Amino acid sequence: MKGQVKFRIYDKDNEYRFTLKRNITIIQGESGTGKTTLLQAIFNSMSGSSAVAYTVETSANYFVYTDAYTNLRWETVLAEITNSVIFIEENNRFVYSNDFAKYVKKSGNYFVIIGRKPLKGLPYSWQEIYELVSHKGSGDLRRIYEFKEFYTNFTFTDYNFDLVIMEDSNAGFEFFKNFFSNVPVISANGNGNVLNTILAADASNILCIVDGAAFGSYLQEYYDDFENGKHYNKRITIWPPESFEWVLLKAGVFTCKNLDKILENPSDYIECSSYASWERFFTALAEESSEAQWKYNKNRLDDYYLTSGIKKKVNDVLPKELQDLAKKKTDGGKTDNITKMSLF
Repeated sequence: MKGQVKFRIYDKDNEYRFTLKRNITIIQGESGTGKTTLLQAIFNSMSGSSAVAYTVETSANYFVYTDAYTNLRWETVLAEITNSVIFIEENNRFVYSNDFAKYVKKSGNYFVIIGRKPLKGLPYSWQEIYELVSHKGSGDLRRIYEFKEFYTNFTFTDYNFDLVIMEDSNAGFEFFKNFFSNVPVISANGNGNVLNTILAADASNILCIVDGAAFGSYLQEYYDDFENGKHYNKRITIWPPESFEWVLLKAGVFTCKNLDKILENPSDYIECSSYASWERFFTALAEESSEAQWKYNKNRLDDYYLTSGIKKKVNDVLPKELQDLAKKKTDGGKTDNITKMSLF
């Protein structure tokens, strides 16, 4: 399954509108915001219940897993579903299991999972974590419900970073260690180790570069920790591009047919049964598009990708703050002990 999927679900009083862009979407938020009503409306429509009051408009097949199936194993209920959007109600503990994670990655379905806790086994994007918000519609009496991103980008200024932490220890780490020559760059050796690496670091103003396409489950944990003042002497900024390979592709390091269209609308090109996350797709695309003499390898970066020409291309697509960081002169400056975690 691939492509964006639009839903419009409505009755005379309420209307839900949302678009699914990837194979995994997480819905968070407090009780009473309309999540249960949404799932019940879709379930009634799916089952042909006489209680149907809502009209569901979408081009996709869909299925809702609710407490109506609690007497059956989830594997049995979902086994035969393909090329569909599967909605899963809150409090279904199986979504945290390794078996469910394996199923999601291979099933070829899209999933909308309602839950407040991070699902560490699933590689979902920080951009696909939402809350349900509502507002009064114009011209009629309906209330409009829509998905709102839980975490949003915002800019920053005058961040004099004294350390850069890379999520991975492979190509991206090799590149940025060379690129940021005046600032220490270390590896966390995996997204699950980023927080411990931050806490162990002898630095107070830290930039973390992570693969945003698969960092969603970690972002909530880290963000809550720092925003609640648990680590009062650290200022953390996270830059979450889709992946390092996405950066190289965006910079035009590789020649690829339809590259501009792919980067503009990745959903149209990424078959979720083949790629559990967009990070894997962009890695495969970089490998396939690289020239034979300078074959791209995620595990070991060829020296060609550290040349001034390549670094110039990458520099030109980076946020201005990272361009400035690459020019930074070591001054030994320290930041005040202000708790902050931000995205940009």
